[in-house]
Amino acid sequence: FDYLYNYQHHCTEQLTSKALPLLFVSQFKAVDEEEAQKIKANVQEAIRQLYARQLPNGGFVYWPGNASADEWITSYAGMFLVLAQEKGYAVNSNVLNKWKRFQRAAAQNWRMPDQDDSWGYWQTGVQQAYRLYTLALAGAPEQGAMNRMKEQANLPLQAKWRLAAAYALNGKTKAANELVFNAKTTVEPYSPSAGSYVYGSYDRDEAMILETLLLMGREREAFTQAQKVSKNLSREDWFSTQSTAFALMAMGRLAEKLSGT
Repeated sequence: FDYLYNYQHHCTEQLTSKALPLLFVSQFKAVDEEEAQKIKANVQEAIRQLYARQLPNGGFVYWPGNASADEWITSYAGMFLVLAQEKGYAVNSNVLNKWKRFQRAAAQNWRMPDQDDSWGYWQTGVQQAYRLYTLALAGAPEQGAMNRMKEQANLPLQAKWRLAAAYALNGKTKAANELVFNAKTTVEPYSPSAGSYVYGSYDRDEAMILETLLLMGREREAFTQAQKVSKNLSREDWFSTQSTAFALMAMGRLAEKLSGT
């Protein structure tokens, strides 16, 4: 948390990564009144700054002043705004509605590329699955696009798990379980350049899998996965802001669901 709190760079990914875990910080430690106010101010400031980074078409830019939306960042920033609203923060409904329109259009227009381009195939699959998850999270699932993707042969592992999360959020646990039947919960490390469009890393992806297991009600497996995520977090080497934020969010969701058990 301190690492993210004091992070000095302000691209939209890092702005969102700093604020996202603050929605869950009270799951991990006692927060006094002074710190609660500081957290609230930081979250509200992140929300305010994100508004300024939304284009008229509803997408979000990577840097202020960019002319075109970054698809992963658009999903990521939108996810944060939806979760902030869930946690009681005021989020402008016009901003969210424009974002949902952008996401719906992108989801409907998406086509899986040729498998010959293995990295492009992998990244665009993860991109679309995450977009569909964010729409389901916002209570606006794009069912047709979800079903089309589910029928796609050779879906990347991370795309399967993210799409399963979208189905679980939509109350369709059977479809979610079919998607990830016998799917691995460990992700092979890959280079940052290989996952550059989706800001990927194996530890970020394993945290996403933890969140999906919780959404699917598979709590015993979620607890095993949480030990992996916890181990990833406690390593003393370099973290990306993205993997740190997702790991803390997933652990926060675990604490919300299982605290007291």
